[in-house]
Amino acid sequence: MKKGWERRDRRPRFQRARKRQNLGRRKENADKELKRKNAKNILSLTLKERTKERGKILDD
Repeated sequence: MKKGWERRDRRPRFQRARKRQNLGRRKENADKELKRKNAKNILSLTLKERTKERGKILDD
């Protein structure tokens, strides 16, 4: 005998909802990852380049 929520999870509406949630989470993680990468890139530049890059990021 299946429990109620097990049956409900297989309904297309709930599958779509889950897909949407996962997409949102994936996007947040991607954004965080990108920020982290940008921070690392900035640290590896020389001081003059760094200030130029910082200005670029603030302009966005």
